[in-house]
Amino acid sequence: MRNLTFLLTFFMLLGSVQLQAKEYAIKDIPMVHLQNRTRYVSNPDGILSSTAVTTMDSILYALEQKTGIQTLVVAVTGIEGGDCFDFAHRLGQETGVGQKHAAPIAKNTNCNVFLPKL
Repeated sequence: MRNLTFLLTFFMLLGSVQLQAKEYAIKDIPMVHLQNRTRYVSNPDGILSSTAVTTMDSILYALEQKTGIQTLVVAVTGIEGGDCFDFAHRLGQETGVGQKHAAPIAKNTNCNVFLPKL
């Protein structure tokens, strides 16, 4: 009976540790594009498969080469504040995704795709 109680307690603690997702601040998001200009998908928690990441990186690299649109894809288990729209917006602003154009040209060349695991 004592062993059963220990095992149940152990698995309950193990489960609670796995349920606690890391909450990322914007400064904590790995900016993979800064290390390698052909990478666009930041997947620090391994939510996406390596095949999915490679496929998206290839497609997004081709998109930027053809259209100039820069895309950032982030897949994480949690964010500070919990507001996905606000976090994605601030992430794009603070990391400088997209190209700066001189006035009077107003051209939006950025796209943020934010995939929080719920």
